[in-house]
Amino acid sequence: MILKIFKYLSIGSLLLVLSMSCNRTNTNRELPLVKVLIPSDWDLSRAYEYRTDFYLLYYFDANCSLCFGKLIQLKGMLDKKNLENTGLILIGRTKDSYLIDYHLSKFEIEDKVLIDDKDEFLVLNDQSLILNDILLLDKDLRILKKGDPIDELNEFKRIINIK
Repeated sequence: MILKIFKYLSIGSLLLVLSMSCNRTNTNRELPLVKVLIPSDWDLSRAYEYRTDFYLLYYFDANCSLCFGKLIQLKGMLDKKNLENTGLILIGRTKDSYLIDYHLSKFEIEDKVLIDDKDEFLVLNDQSLILNDILLLDKDLRILKKGDPIDELNEFKRIINIK
């Protein structure tokens, strides 16, 4: 009986070690520099805290109230200067202008969100992102990292070279 328990513990430990090394390898893998394409009639100067060095781009489902929670978290993180020289480009995908107008006025960011009501942004960037992705971009809109800067703040800072 004890031998059986030891056998299962050994196998479990081995699997845990192997899976941990896989995760470490995946998180260190760099993305190829793919540039985000913006529809030509969109005005990026409307981005929240428009700056020129780096941007967080959040492409979100504007029909989802939980997605607005993430938007507020990102805005708060930048307000606290956790990522210096970083602007926030917010792109909401929706066909329901009434609902998004309600959310935008509620969070006082009416003039800061670009609305993708014709799926233009999604079509232009179908190889680069999916709905609710957060991307770190350089000033030329090249993708430096996909991920959540709230969960991976140190990694985002490392890429931006913030100590």
